[in-house]
Amino acid sequence: MAYNVTKVFFSPGGTCARVADLISKNISEDSKTINLLTTPLENELQFGADDVLVVALPVFMGRIPGKTLSMLNKLKGNGAYAIISVVYGNRAYDDALLELSDILQGNGFTIAGASAIIAAHSMFPRVAKGRPDKSDETKIDEFAKKAFEIVKRKDKGRFLSRVIDLTSNFPIKSCR
Repeated sequence: MAYNVTKVFFSPGGTCARVADLISKNISEDSKTINLLTTPLENELQFGADDVLVVALPVFMGRIPGKTLSMLNKLKGNGAYAIISVVYGNRAYDDALLELSDILQGNGFTIAGASAIIAAHSMFPRVAKGRPDKSDETKIDEFAKKAFEIVKRKDKGRFLSRVIDLTSNFPIKSCR
């Protein structure tokens, strides 16, 4: 079965776009792109059972960018799968992955995979310089393939790239 793949990212430094590309190419060579930085969503987008949403967002102060919240709420899953990633500067991703997962599940998506990807820190570029590197890219490919297997099997459980408890960070800390 062929899936319609849509990449959604907010990528001031280009790394989230790269991560979304790495993940989506494991599903389909042909995907739609929504760059929330350059083309903010103004209208609702409806997805369905034959769609896979690949989302990659940066982590700012342990959360996803506040600027993306209203746009993410315009994505309506209607049973579509989402493969999600947060990209962080090698300190911690805190509640960002949980926040992204909660938003998308609340909008009708089933999370097939969730990952936190280390990248060069945007304010301190010597921290995690060169990341994601070739080794990271191999792990991202492995993660994407496993997450897509969940989609193909129509599993309703969550696959995580490593064992983490997305529910352990409640309440989400306030920094907005």
